[in-house]
Amino acid sequence: MKIFRHQRKCREKTRKNGTTHKRNGPEKSKTPAETPTPINFSYKVVQIPETAPTPPPRPAPEKTE
Repeated sequence: MKIFRHQRKCREKTRKNGTTHKRNGPEKSKTPAETPTPINFSYKVVQIPETAPTPPPRPAPEKTE
């Protein structure tokens, strides 16, 4: 109940000011969204080529010869 009451107060404050709560929203959302994107890309790109193409080509030519 206390949390709900606090949320109500926060909403009323935002309505009156119009910038108190909105300022914290986009700034916080931008930082985490930009960090996971490059990390995920690098992880996938490095793991896929180093794990797949390396083991199969080595045993193939040895067996053929």
